[in-house]
Amino acid sequence: MKKYTWWTGLAAILIVTGCKPSREAYRRDFVKGCVNRYAKDSTVASVEGRKAVEAYCNCMGDKLNAKMDANQWRTFNKSGDTTLSEFRQDLQPCIEDFQKKLLTLPPYSAGK
Repeated sequence: MKKYTWWTGLAAILIVTGCKPSREAYRRDFVKGCVNRYAKDSTVASVEGRKAVEAYCNCMGDKLNAKMDANQWRTFNKSGDTTLSEFRQDLQPCIEDFQKKLLTLPPYSAGK
């Protein structure tokens, strides 16, 4: 009977932990949301702009993923912290690179 209880408990733990998103899943969701936030921004409404946004969001996702495990991602996502203030120093290289790339983008023309 004890073996049955032990195996049942182990199976339940594996099922529950197997259903939780991984760090990589949270990273992908973060990057997708980040890219989507820029979708209507005319500053990056070009192929080059889209590439710059994707590079920026992936850089941010990588830096955050290096700092957080899945539980921290979950807590972070629930916090609604869009300032990323806790990670500002780690994210600064991503921000600076993105700002430089924005300066090189051709001006957007609504008539195109």
